[in-house]
Amino acid sequence: MKPLFPILAAGAIAAACSGNKATTSPRHLDAIASATIGSTSSPNMARPAAVVYRTARDYTNNVPVTMNANRTRITSYPDPADLRNAEQKPLPLGHGYLLDRRGITPNTVFLDYTYEQYAALPEAPDRATLMAHITDRNPFTEMYSLPITAAEARTDTTLCRSYIASGFKGCTPLLTAPKPVKIKNLGR
Repeated sequence: MKPLFPILAAGAIAAACSGNKATTSPRHLDAIASATIGSTSSPNMARPAAVVYRTARDYTNNVPVTMNANRTRITSYPDPADLRNAEQKPLPLGHGYLLDRRGITPNTVFLDYTYEQYAALPEAPDRATLMAHITDRNPFTEMYSLPITAAEARTDTTLCRSYIASGFKGCTPLLTAPKPVKIKNLGR
């Protein structure tokens, strides 16, 4: 009798590799895109860090998608079913800051679809259609990774606000707006 292990291993690999559409769930986006924090309950597991951001315009109702670094191709986008839960929208923290609940990264852009419009679609549009619906390729003015997990931030927004009030002390800047340069004398 031949050993079953190679057959079972091949079956497991085939099942793992057989994928569906190139969409990504919110949890998967968080794990890929966000910084991680070592788990206190299990030192070998990392959990996504909370991300707080601010945009140049109000995109709180617009669907985010992730692009490659050159912003020429969409690399990740949600399935409409993923957005049928109102808890996917960012949480307002005041002063224009938002707590991410979708997996925002510096390579995220926003579509002109609202969460409600996108959630009503029977299936996700193809990438070319999504590219045509991008509203702003550089929407962020600031983005920080907080030294707490995304789950902790969602349950304790007061703590998030304290990081904002402190000027994000102890946080990792992921994207910051350039500070204006004061020019003293231009030789005139």
